[in-house]
Amino acid sequence: MAKRKPSAKENFPTVTGLSTSGTTPQQQEFNQHVAKINFLKEQLAQQRASLAAAQVRVQKEVQPLIRQLVEKRTAFVRLLDRAYHLEFFQKQEKEKIAYLIEKLAFDLIDTYGAHDLKDLYAQYNPEAASAVSTAEDEVPDAPEQAPDPDDYDAWQVQEQQRREAQQKARQQAKKKKAQATELKLELTSLTKASRKIYTTLVKLLHPDKERDEQTRLWKEEAMKRVTIAYNQDDFFELLRLQMEFLHLEEAHLDQVPEDQLQYYLKLLHDQIQELERELQHFQTGPQANFYQRFAGTERQMDLKFRKVKKELKDELSQLDLEIRVLEEPLHLREFLKKMRNFQ
Repeated sequence: MAKRKPSAKENFPTVTGLSTSGTTPQQQEFNQHVAKINFLKEQLAQQRASLAAAQVRVQKEVQPLIRQLVEKRTAFVRLLDRAYHLEFFQKQEKEKIAYLIEKLAFDLIDTYGAHDLKDLYAQYNPEAASAVSTAEDEVPDAPEQAPDPDDYDAWQVQEQQRREAQQKARQQAKKKKAQATELKLELTSLTKASRKIYTTLVKLLHPDKERDEQTRLWKEEAMKRVTIAYNQDDFFELLRLQMEFLHLEEAHLDQVPEDQLQYYLKLLHDQIQELERELQHFQTGPQANFYQRFAGTERQMDLKFRKVKKELKDELSQLDLEIRVLEEPLHLREFLKKMRNFQ
């Protein structure tokens, strides 16, 4: 029986990473940092993918229900408006109706952008409607509170507080400027280091100079990874690939100068902190509430969306029932009787 010819993939050199046996503490720390960066990158990619998938599902599955809910609530507000003009209701009842219209219309305008209710809202609260329109165009500055001219001690305290606040602001601005300069130098250094590593790897992995077909195919795949990392200006991935492929030239991590290794450790540590901050952003950033409510593993997302859609559908059913019932003035009167302390 003829032997099966092994595929190019099966002939690829086995890369198991750098062994920690027989290495210095700095070398072991380097390997640990690289492993943690890979783990954090994987976690970050999963969370980004989960967030993107949740956003798509919200647009497809949740937004249509929310639009229906807004339409139902708007219909309820207009039902109340029609009831307000009926002679059937007494003055106190109309005050309650007006209160409901004002509150519900404002919530729909402010939360869901139901601008078609602005005119109706203005009828029941002209001053508030004008204030809302003005607030969209300008935000007034907070007035400064001048001290009592007869209270010299209070004036001195306020002046001292003002000077301290100005000094603190100057110090913070100076610190931010220094940090920005340091970051710029660091980025410049990383770019130069990335270019140096990329050049080294290109020479090491160039497939055109390889005669063995299987090795040439492997080097082509390796070069794709190197090129992607370089084009993305990912110094840390280039550094990891350099360490991964050092065995090709019979080199090892212990051949890296100690000062250079120490610098690499600092960069890797900084990268770990940056990735951890990005991950924490999913818990505390602007989209944290959205992520907690909709994103997660595929199973978690299914459960979350099922719960949210059920709540919206239940509310739609309840609103539909209430609108049908409260169209009858007698039923609306009974509903208004239950309202107390509405102002």
